[in-house]
Amino acid sequence: MREAGELFSVADPDYFEPPERWRPEGDLDFAALVPEREGWTRTLKGPWCHLRRTGARLPDQGWKIHVSARPEDAADVLREVAAFCLDRGLAFKFLSRSAILRAYGLKFAPRAASGKFIALYPPEKDLLPALDALHGLLAGRHGPYVLSDRRWREGSPVYLRYGAFTSQYTYTPAGSRVLAMRGPEGELVHDPRSVPFRLPDWISPPVEIQDALRTPEPDEPFPFAVERALQFSNGGGVYAARRKETGREVVLKEARSHAGVDRDGRDAVDRARHEDGVLRRLAGVAAVPDLLDSFRYWEHHYLALEKAEGVNLQNWVAGRHPFIRHAPAAGEVDGYREQAERVLARVAAAVADVHAHGLAHRDLHPGNIVVDDDLTVRLLDFEMSAALDEEEPPPLAYPGFAPRAGTAEARDRHALAVLKLWLFLPLAPLYALDPGKAAVHAATAVDWFGLPEGYFDDTLRTMGPDSSEGVGRGPAPGTGAAPGAADGTGPLDLIAPLAGSLAAMADPARSDRLFPGDPDQYLNTAGPAGLAHGATGVLWALHATGHEPPAACERWLLDFSRRADTALASPGLWDGLTGLAWYWALRGHHEAARAQLAPLVRDIGVTTDPSLFSGIAGMGLAALALGPVLGDERLDGLAHRAAHRIREELLPSPHTETLPAGLMRGWSGPAVFLTRLYETTGESAWLDLAARAVHRDLARCTGDTSGTLQAVDGKRRLPYLATGGLGVALAADAVLRHRDDAALRAAVPGLVAGARVRFMADAGVFSGRSGALLAMVALEHRLDDAGESVAHHARDLSLHLVERDGLLRVPGSGGVRFSADLATGAAGVLLALAAVRDRSLESLPFLGTGPL
Repeated sequence: MREAGELFSVADPDYFEPPERWRPEGDLDFAALVPEREGWTRTLKGPWCHLRRTGARLPDQGWKIHVSARPEDAADVLREVAAFCLDRGLAFKFLSRSAILRAYGLKFAPRAASGKFIALYPPEKDLLPALDALHGLLAGRHGPYVLSDRRWREGSPVYLRYGAFTSQYTYTPAGSRVLAMRGPEGELVHDPRSVPFRLPDWISPPVEIQDALRTPEPDEPFPFAVERALQFSNGGGVYAARRKETGREVVLKEARSHAGVDRDGRDAVDRARHEDGVLRRLAGVAAVPDLLDSFRYWEHHYLALEKAEGVNLQNWVAGRHPFIRHAPAAGEVDGYREQAERVLARVAAAVADVHAHGLAHRDLHPGNIVVDDDLTVRLLDFEMSAALDEEEPPPLAYPGFAPRAGTAEARDRHALAVLKLWLFLPLAPLYALDPGKAAVHAATAVDWFGLPEGYFDDTLRTMGPDSSEGVGRGPAPGTGAAPGAADGTGPLDLIAPLAGSLAAMADPARSDRLFPGDPDQYLNTAGPAGLAHGATGVLWALHATGHEPPAACERWLLDFSRRADTALASPGLWDGLTGLAWYWALRGHHEAARAQLAPLVRDIGVTTDPSLFSGIAGMGLAALALGPVLGDERLDGLAHRAAHRIREELLPSPHTETLPAGLMRGWSGPAVFLTRLYETTGESAWLDLAARAVHRDLARCTGDTSGTLQAVDGKRRLPYLATGGLGVALAADAVLRHRDDAALRAAVPGLVAGARVRFMADAGVFSGRSGALLAMVALEHRLDDAGESVAHHARDLSLHLVERDGLLRVPGSGGVRFSADLATGAAGVLLALAAVRDRSLESLPFLGTGPL
């Protein structure tokens, strides 16, 4: 699970929600434990409760103190620290409820936030007395180590770091917009709140603090040489390593004390000790890596495991599944089926061997299965293992592979059943949202792979009655699974139901968001209103497809944009206030549009981000479009300034050479902006520059023997619109509309071929079927038989859709929660189907074609 994914999954089983909305049984209101005091102002903001003297202003930066705590004694820690701060007039904040503290301690919560229960902002003169007093007050208390800080003294949960107290932003050379503080000359510099601890090189702390900041010398050398990190979580890391004495390769699992806590309250060390015992019981089981060592070093526990050769099953399928590739031959399909069945049989035999020792795995999923070149399988990660008859559900589970109830043995059988279907159609997380979708996927897999009828009947029965209700039937009625289905519903008939469902999902009574969407909407100030993941994108999709945005929703958006904290919001077109300006201008509300332009004006001359998503290309494109509409000549000047900065600063910069190729964050986005500037001015220099930008992205694409070109991002080859070949193809097409370029013209079919596939894991615009539909409709004039691919993707969108309570819902990125947003959810699906119907993309903001 991506970092922060679990954090935003705890509060609701259907939607990503901020952790402060999680209200489990026994939740304690920490704010109620801190008494009101005259002369103090209390503010609840997000997960935090802030307290400071009324009228007092924090300095912009300084030494910050963090106090860590475990959930079981956090209330006592808070009472003591709050009384200390109130008596001494020290500003502080704390996580406002016990459930929030628990959420930030979960295994996949952000590591940099772990342990930060209370934050104090002492004046410099009070720093050392405060540190010593807190150490004396809390000695013997425990909590997760705060990885971005240094601990003040051994034996107490008091930490410190130097950084900003108030929110300011700057840009890194690579283009990221980051929190900032003032450097030695008063300039804004990055304030890294990340792992590991970093002290600004211009800060000279007092001698007492220098002692605390020194890296402690270990009592004895670490017995392994770590070569690389394989995975990180809040609970610790997994590393490829070698034993120093022998040079033997191992996999080293690190467990942090009091961190990575599961829903039963066990931390990573508890689970490591449990896994230690399980692996000793399973010693000699061929499919289980040997436990080579188990030891404590400093405050962490480590397991050294035999290295399992091969790749995890997730990557094995990604590299071999025939329908992830363009135009597989019949022999490839048959060969994959044979290999998948052999792998499944070997996994089942391995699980049976574990069961023969009286234990169940209880967390069986593709990430915990390794396959090597000769299809030998190994099972990993026995943290959740239990006796076969254990009926308590495991506190950690992989979405879609875990049943709601049953013994530990039955859970393994359920996971094996899901795995059989997943090997052919890897969409299992969706079953946590709609178990009945398994029958639809089973029918699809039978069709795609030519499997015998009834191939998955036992699978569906094992998965349970909710999954097996559809055995023997085709795609579910009402989901528009195929044109001419039994109920006569085709994909384009979903447009009106999707629009109605979007309007019904709005909640104007909430202040934190209007529509459910991706967790990213909670990670920046403008996110809940933004074009990608927030309200603007949904309302624009409704408008663009001929459905009037609800008045209450537009009032919400207008109210949101007037908040004081939007002054520091991102200026981006897709993630910031520039997208709101674009929307209000489109809707004819010019004053509302002008009111959102301050971040664009502020940052267009300083951003080092060239992208269409959050950077200068999106800002420049918006300025170019909005200037004539708003009658503001200043915006035309800003658009030209953006283009000059791309040419003179950003394109030549070595920091921008390795951007991920594609429309949203690569050089294809600036190419679209520069082409549009050429269309406006007629100056061929801008078209020259656009062509250079596209060629830079094209250089980051690789081909294969089938003629497919895909963008390379690390080890992944991506066909998508946001990051991938489709985005590069759209930018190439923008240039080709005005100038022939043999290399670009030759590349377009290959760039699109990567998305002319049967299987895509997501439905969304940025990284899924909807984006493929939008791009293919736009590029039909350059492709042979594009209509066939468009028809297939439109039909197969039904594989992702869920009908519940009369509403159509779309799982977002990863398939674990529903999303309404434009980038990952239902608004994007609506837009894509409308584009198929109308064959027009003239107003899509990411193409920048056509006037407002």
